[in-house]
Amino acid sequence: EEEGRLEFRYDSWKRQREAALRRLEEIEEAAARRIQRALRERRKSIESVRSSQLDEAERLKRQEARRQQEEAERKRLREEAERKRRQKEKEKEEQRTHAAATKIQSIFRGRLVRIDMRQEQQQKQKELQKIRERAALE
Repeated sequence: EEEGRLEFRYDSWKRQREAALRRLEEIEEAAARRIQRALRERRKSIESVRSSQLDEAERLKRQEARRQQEEAERKRLREEAERKRRQKEKEKEEQRTHAAATKIQSIFRGRLVRIDMRQEQQQKQKELQKIRERAALE
């Protein structure tokens, strides 16, 4: 009987021990799953941060490229405006030069006309004088 009780107690202890070991394994497996899940979430978080940093870097790179493009466009427009301004100044200078040349030509033409008229008048006066002299001689 004592042996039966000892055997029963041994079997009971053995079952309790196996149950405790199974429970310990379950706890370890649950802990391992929680650790794995935490590691996956941490990796996702790191990847998300890395991705957002890459996105930010990409956004900044595009923003800088856009800024450089806008600056190049502004420079091109300034140069074009300056070129047009110089062209207009050149045209105005040409117009002033042409106007001055035209004025000088008209002044010279006027003087030449007056000189011609004076010479003609002097010629007519000489002829008139010769006619008077002939008339006085006759």
